[in-house]
Amino acid sequence: MNKTLLSFSIVLFFAISAFARDARLSQLRIDSFLRFVATARLKVAYSFSRELNIGDPNLRPIVTRAITDSPSQVNDYDDLAGFIVPRCAGVDDTAILATVSVAGKPIVIPDGMTCAGRDAILAVPVKVEKGGLLKPIAGHWIRITGKFEAGPYQTFSNALSGQGTVSFEGNDKLSSLRPDWWGARADGKSDDSAAIQASLVAIRDRGRGRLEFNSTGNYKINSTVTLEALTVDVIQPIVLSGYGTTITVSTTGTPGLQIKNVTAGRSFDHWIVEGFSFVGTGTESDILSVLNTSTSFSNNWQIRDVVIQGTTGHGIHVDSSAATPGYGAFQFQISNCHIDLSASNTTKNGIYLDGPPGTVSSAELNYNTINHGKHGIETHSASTHITGGTILSAAQEGIFAKLQSGFISGVHLESNWQGAAGPGLGGGQLYIEGWCDVIGLEEYRDVNAKARWGIDIFNYGGPLNIIGRRFSKSSSTTPYVRIRNSLTTGTVNLIGIEPSEVDATAPVSAGAPYINYVGVRGDALRTSAGTVLTNGGLLIQPEGAILTVSGNSIAPTNAIHHVGAGLIGNIIVPAGFTSGTIYLIPDAAFTTVATGNIATVSTAVVGRVMVATYSSTSGKWYLSY
Repeated sequence: MNKTLLSFSIVLFFAISAFARDARLSQLRIDSFLRFVATARLKVAYSFSRELNIGDPNLRPIVTRAITDSPSQVNDYDDLAGFIVPRCAGVDDTAILATVSVAGKPIVIPDGMTCAGRDAILAVPVKVEKGGLLKPIAGHWIRITGKFEAGPYQTFSNALSGQGTVSFEGNDKLSSLRPDWWGARADGKSDDSAAIQASLVAIRDRGRGRLEFNSTGNYKINSTVTLEALTVDVIQPIVLSGYGTTITVSTTGTPGLQIKNVTAGRSFDHWIVEGFSFVGTGTESDILSVLNTSTSFSNNWQIRDVVIQGTTGHGIHVDSSAATPGYGAFQFQISNCHIDLSASNTTKNGIYLDGPPGTVSSAELNYNTINHGKHGIETHSASTHITGGTILSAAQEGIFAKLQSGFISGVHLESNWQGAAGPGLGGGQLYIEGWCDVIGLEEYRDVNAKARWGIDIFNYGGPLNIIGRRFSKSSSTTPYVRIRNSLTTGTVNLIGIEPSEVDATAPVSAGAPYINYVGVRGDALRTSAGTVLTNGGLLIQPEGAILTVSGNSIAPTNAIHHVGAGLIGNIIVPAGFTSGTIYLIPDAAFTTVATGNIATVSTAVVGRVMVATYSSTSGKWYLSY
């Protein structure tokens, strides 16, 4: 023990002895003693109390608390010399708070003390110990603009909606807030809705920073909690962080957590929701909702690393259904989420991007795992990119996509269409309406699978590319792709997919776009059942056999052929080929005449490819030279 501590120990010992001699100490004297110890800024270890021979058992816990709650735990700002413990009465301490704030020293509100104020600004550092409270008077506010320190316990009273307000607006010295400060219990039983809502308003008004939830807590919410758009643009992210945190949602017909912007012309950007584990126990409409209406919009936001379990509502609902086209939700990410809806949930979706054309765009859905629901993902969007992840056991399609553009890459789809009556009686595991590329889809169906197709394509408007797949259909006898179209524009390019894997019985209207096969084996323009591919385009693949001129004719079956010498007056049109081009590579100098269905006279040059383009209108082939 150093000399300073020893000297003070002697003083403290005699002080305690003097108090201990009177067995009838008043509470006032005890409180005075505690205040004396607290304000003396003692650096005394807890073990020091054991060295004191305090005979009165009633006094021992009081002195022990005074020692253990003082200096090292009450406050320790190394860059500041001392602190102030205000003598608050808990009724209206506005004048006292103003006085100690002007003094410029840190304020400590200890266990058992409540400091009440009206329209007070605290610009000095403030620490509230467990058991202490800062209380705004009803209808008034306390604004903290300096440093603030407290643990995961209640520090504010009378600070919920309709009461007073604790504000951190303009505070640039605070990295994070806690809902526990407003009285959230996080015990899984108490309704923490009001406390969480007050903390959301506080972080919203501050305009930046983190709202940190207790990593071991279970917060129950019986009513929707809302982070609503600011009246000013957000410069830095607002982060709602809950790694290790459970939120039990028990709302009725409304969302659990809602990020909301209904202010016309206002953009609510740069916010993040991360790490929470949500458990649905009520009849909530959504677990997590992102709402934009009218001419409001939200950009550059993220939902990541979230777990959702057991809900009968949507897991994550991006709701722009009431937004004006050109407004809504744009440039956002939902990633690394695990969504396990209730097995009985057959009407809501794991992730639902909802709105009329032009209200949801540039959505990035990355590496999400979704189980159950009507669809794993349903998107109505100008642009959606879906990368990786697994979607299982949806009542209907695993992914239902109505898009103006987008791509789906490396997703695993399995056991979807659980709502179908029997094997092969459902639709596609992936439904696409619009313009979307699919790359490396991993899709599984066995003989008992209820999904009929891996991919179901309808009304494609532009060049839609299905590029390869990691496909295991086991003993399923149904095709991989169904293609239907009622439009008269666009092309589907099937790259690395056999014609036999396409359902050629699907209705395709007259004049519909081409279906092109690229890089597949075989030379048939028919399905394995021998059905001609209606409106089929050109089968592009490794070159076919060398064509021999016979009776002034050649009969191509592939897009590329070598051709020998001879006089050619007719190129036999492949079955199902309505228009397009083929490539003739001269192995010798053949010539063409215009006596059959060739429109031009030409002589081929060895080493120079001749392109022959067929017109179904004239019934003629037109040569490139």
